[in-house]
Amino acid sequence: MADETTYTTGNDLRYDAMIHGVVKKELRGANVTAKFCDEKSLVGLPSKAMDFPIWPTVSAAAVAEGADLANTAIATTKATVTAAEVGVMAEPTDVLTLSDILDGLDGYAGCLGRSLGTKLDSDICALFGSFDNSVGSTGTDMTEANFLSALYTLENANAPRPYVAVLHPVQCADFRVALSTATGVIHTSRGVSSGTAEVGEIDINGYWGTLYEVPIHSTTNVNTANTAADRAGAMYSSKYALGLCPKYISRTELERDASMRATEIVCTAFYGVGEIIGTAGVAIITDA
Repeated sequence: MADETTYTTGNDLRYDAMIHGVVKKELRGANVTAKFCDEKSLVGLPSKAMDFPIWPTVSAAAVAEGADLANTAIATTKATVTAAEVGVMAEPTDVLTLSDILDGLDGYAGCLGRSLGTKLDSDICALFGSFDNSVGSTGTDMTEANFLSALYTLENANAPRPYVAVLHPVQCADFRVALSTATGVIHTSRGVSSGTAEVGEIDINGYWGTLYEVPIHSTTNVNTANTAADRAGAMYSSKYALGLCPKYISRTELERDASMRATEIVCTAFYGVGEIIGTAGVAIITDA
């Protein structure tokens, strides 16, 4: 029979689609690096920069009996981390906020605020490529040998423990394949086992596991290298190699625009990140 009344012809009587009352969060990489920085607050201080003094390596030598010792000058150096502003803004209109399924502006503000965390983590990850040493080869998948080479490089440089490794998921994926086929003995967090190590699924906080007593964290915020052919993860001394100096990490402000019938949501942060001791970190550069 022709001319039935259908779902399509009755489109003025229905919603195009029902909307779930809870809005799912956007996809973002885990923020893992800030807690491994040497953090010195700039809050309330009359400067936007922080100096990190560094002792020199002074050597002792044999001395003959009765001989006067020569003076050794101790000249410190420093690394300076300078804070700068970052921010993001959105301006939902009254028509939207009075008609959507959200209860006010909190949902929009939360979305913007989370971008500040991603920016901070990405800024810290961008420092990995400036470490004094690197392991791995461009276009070559990550292996256990790369991990062990980074570990030895830190130990040989007398970099203080604990160490931490931060890798891109593709590096973890290639590393997982390498470990799954390993036939030798692998040292895990507190012992020795054969076969795979204490690494598996990357959890919601970006933690992957521990290998050779080095915790491994993973995030897509790890930068590319070599014109995006590779990813530049790193292994470094926690709270020693890198510095973080916040004036404030996150601030959200609302500004009413009456003529626009809208409200500006302004999210900003004011911080600095920088390398403190270049030999206390090793870039791990492997195929992307």
